[in-house]
Amino acid sequence: MTDEIEYNPFFKALQEDFSVVYEKAQSECCTICIPQTTSLPKSKVSLDFVEMHILSPSPYFRGQYVNWNKSRAEFEIDEDLITAIKGFQKPFSVRILSEELAYNKKYEPFKILILDHPLDPSLTSSLVSDTTESVSQPGKSSLEYCQFLQSKRHAQKALAQLDKEIVAFNKNYVIVEGYLDQTASRLETICKQSLQVIAIRAHMIMMQITNTSSSCCFVMVEHKK
Repeated sequence: MTDEIEYNPFFKALQEDFSVVYEKAQSECCTICIPQTTSLPKSKVSLDFVEMHILSPSPYFRGQYVNWNKSRAEFEIDEDLITAIKGFQKPFSVRILSEELAYNKKYEPFKILILDHPLDPSLTSSLVSDTTESVSQPGKSSLEYCQFLQSKRHAQKALAQLDKEIVAFNKNYVIVEGYLDQTASRLETICKQSLQVIAIRAHMIMMQITNTSSSCCFVMVEHKK
């Protein structure tokens, strides 16, 4: 394990003060999240705070997890981000700084993730703010709108899916005279679905650029047609 984990007050409390919880989490091969030392609150580590950072796999959705504390908050792990998708007033994400693979007494693997912030927005004043991309504005042409969205890492997967949807629409959808409203409705649905995915992954950034991204999605459909 890295020095960050060994000297981390949260991890030390987990081993010494909450060893029963720690051993149970290991035996169930849960994902254990360790906020980096500089992000930890000054108050003493509590059981509630510990259980907030132990994640069990969702029985329904791959890549999604439920924490152990009373909030039963749900999270999604995707590459280097953990995203809160249920259990909080507003969506947020924290970055995964590093990942350790450990083994329990049965030699079964489980993950330990070092996070840049705790999995609780009330315990930090800035989530994914210091290292995230700054908000910028696109130009006015359809190409500039596309380039603007493609430059945003949190939007790339949604845009790839949007491309597939547009190709499928152009290939399979028959536009019939008198039914243009239905065609417009279908395109609007495609755009809104893409925007929802972008909004979830953008988190705090999207509080500022949701309207801009909405316009971009619609213009991108026109550009691809």
